Amino acid sequence: MKHFTTIITFAAMTALLGCVPVRQFNDLKAEKESYQTKLRDIQGENRKLAVEKTTLEERVKTSDKTIADLQRDTANIYPLYRRVKAANADLNALYEKAIAQSSALASSAAGEKRALAEALTKREVELLKKETDLLRAQQDLLASQRAIAEKEIAAAALKSDSERLKTEAERLKSDSERLKTETERLKTDSERLKTDSERLKTETQKLKTESDKAREEAVAAKASSTVLQGNLTQTQTTLAAREQRVKELEAAIAAQQAKSAELRGKLSSALSGFSSNELSVEQRNGKVYVSLSQELLFASGSTEVNAKGKTALASLASVLNKNPDVQIAVEGHTDNVPFKGAGVLKDNWDLSVLRATSITRLLTNGGVDPRRVTAAGHSEFIPVAENNNVDGKAKNRRTEIILSPKLDELYSILKN
Repeated sequence: MKHFTTIITFAAMTALLGCVPVRQFNDLKAEKESYQTKLRDIQGENRKLAVEKTTLEERVKTSDKTIADLQRDTANIYPLYRRVKAANADLNALYEKAIAQSSALASSAAGEKRALAEALTKREVELLKKETDLLRAQQDLLASQRAIAEKEIAAAALKSDSERLKTEAERLKSDSERLKTETERLKTDSERLKTDSERLKTETQKLKTESDKAREEAVAAKASSTVLQGNLTQTQTTLAAREQRVKELEAAIAAQQAKSAELRGKLSSALSGFSSNELSVEQRNGKVYVSLSQELLFASGSTEVNAKGKTALASLASVLNKNPDVQIAVEGHTDNVPFKGAGVLKDNWDLSVLRATSITRLLTNGGVDPRRVTAAGHSEFIPVAENNNVDGKAKNRRTEIILSPKLDELYSILKN
């Protein structure tokens, strides 16, 4: 740094004096820039060394702390080391003592070993003698068992012969009793044959009597056969007449169904301006059912027919006036919601009946003969759908007009 300052001072003095050549000035300038670059490098190294110094100082602090901890641990471990060293010395003393005792025991055990060997040899001789005696006793026992087995076999053979002789005696006794029973049975059969002979004789006499009676009955049956033939002819005539009436009934029923179908077609055509939610026309069991919803005919809780319902009933009355042979039943129905009106209407019974009579009155005012019409109310008790949802309740709030062709012809056929 001091050298660099000297160079700067010298350059300044040279510039001031003006007596240095230009080339030398350029060299000095280049040297200055080189020194400045080195200065920057040295400053960078100084900063790096400062960082390394800080890191080394921290590591020194850490090492000092580690050394202090090791010194403290050494101070704590040293007493334990002394105790271990003392215990090791005691253990070595005990080991030396054990070696000495082992040597003493080895020298004393030699004499005891010889004595034990002699006693063991003597004991083995006695044991061999006893084993010889035991083998001899076992041979004697086997001979005795063989003799006993032979005697048992002989006894079993004798017992078997005794049992066989006893069984033979019992069989002979059984055969004797069987022969005695057979003799008794033959005696009984002889008596039974004798009885059967008497019975056959009696049966023969009886058959002869019955034969005579059958001959008489055959003559009577021949006479009654003529009567039965006549009855059969009459029955066949009756059956033919009944078949004819059945055919007439079938023709009348077919005609009634045709009339119902024709009537249904006329009603469907006359009421075609109304939607399926407002009314429907169906044919069931030879009858035509016209079902009109409450929404088409009445306001809620009301018995007065609205304008649209009157239009539908007028169209219906027009068709009925052109078919005077059709009987009309008007039936009112409600859902299961209790009626809460006031006045003369008390419940769903009153509501269903009065709605039926209101429709009946409009039909008769439209020209339908009152003698053809019957009005009835069923309240909530003949539903066509479940009452547990809105759609089902709406289907149950209806008025059904049931149209039945007259059955006079059928009644006449059945009566005759």
